[in-house]
Order: sequence, then C-alpha cells, then structure tokens
Amino acid sequence: YMPNAVQYSIRAFSNDGTATQSDILEALKLAEKLGANVISCSWGYFGNTDDVISRKVRDLRSKGIVVVCAGGNYGPAPNTITVPASSPYTIAVGAVNKALEKAKFSNFGPRLITMAPGVDLLGCWLDDSYAKCSGTSMATPILSSIIALELQLRELTLEKAIEKIAATSIDMAEKGWDMKTGWGLIEPYKFLGIKSTSKKSPLLNLLGLLFLILVLFKIPTASISSKLNRV
Repeated sequence: YMPNAVQYSIRAFSNDGTATQSDILEALKLAEKLGANVISCSWGYFGNTDDVISRKVRDLRSKGIVVVCAGGNYGPAPNTITVPASSPYTIAVGAVNKALEKAKFSNFGPRLITMAPGVDLLGCWLDDSYAKCSGTSMATPILSSIIALELQLRELTLEKAIEKIAATSIDMAEKGWDMKTGWGLIEPYKFLGIKSTSKKSPLLNLLGLLFLILVLFKIPTASISSKLNRV
C-alpha cells in the first residue's frame, strides 16, 4: 500500500523517437526537481560513461535517487549495454521471455544487474491505445515499480537495492552473478520480504504483483521514455 506516492511521466523524446543529450538532461533535472525517488529510463544510447548524462546519473545517485535503466536490445553480442545502464550509478535491467529465459535481443555485459519479463507485454501506445511490446524497456519499469514499493516500506539506496537483488534473485545461468543474466530473475516477493502463498509460476507471481503495484502505485517516481523507440 503506497498512500503518498505520485508517478510522473516526463517526455524527453520527439515524435520521431529521437532526443538530444540536452533533452534528456533537462528531463532528468525535472524529475529531480519534482522530488523523484526512483527514475525509470526506458531508453539508451552508445556512448561513454563519463559524458554529461553519465555525470548526471552519478549526481542523482549521490542524492539518494535510484536510477533504473534498460540494458538495450542489441543482443546477442556481448558488452553492448547502453548508456546510462552501463554506468555504475544505475541499475541495468535485461529481459526474459515467457519461458523465463534470457530474451535473444537482451544486451549483456559487466554492468548487467538483473532480469525481468520483457517479451509480449501489454503497454501504452500511440493515440491512447495499447499494444504488445517487447524489449528491455518493458522490463525496466517492472523493477522500478518493485523498488518504488520497497521505498514505501523502508529506506533504500542504490547500493542497498543491488545488494537485495543479489541476495533474492533467481539464478538463471551461472550461480551468483554472470555477464548474461546479472544476478538472475528478480523475485519481487523475496526482494520485498513478503511471503507468497501462491503455487503459480514465478512469472505469474511477478506479473500478479506488478498488477497490484500499478493499481496502488503512488510513490514519487519519474518515467522518462519514448513511445516510438524503446530500447
């Protein structure tokens, strides 16, 4: 239950799905000004981890704001995680399919932290409509919502969030962390310290909790994304 939460959707991209670093920087600054505790970034680009955007996410982290980023959809080539997900001051999210396997398109590399469902999920689309979409952009807000719910229960920093992800996620490949799936599939009930009595599959449990989060979601957050160019 999140009685004091507010969700902000901040548009940084134009109708053709493009944005400049200046556009994105202004959106991040606005999210900070609005008091966001979590910023969900379903976008990314290839660049260096010391550019103006990377410096800004480092600044946000220093102020206790958790930035969650899509890892990108350029897999299966290794070391393709985009900026700002490649920054050590963000949480990089990859995508799994309905079989709870790494989606073929999901980027991976040394900065990948966790995985969440990202294939054929219903999402908002153009002209106030909905469409099934796939991408790490679909996985990212799932983790952002779980972190937002955790913040309603107790204090949480970027470092604490990653520690909890490492301790509670479901291994997918090698035991512990690995470059292709990070710490594995996010397990929301364990992450939140909530006992689940359901005997359904982990994916159904996760999506069921996501539905609950969407219904009750009111913690200060910001979603900065493009409807046309999901990463």
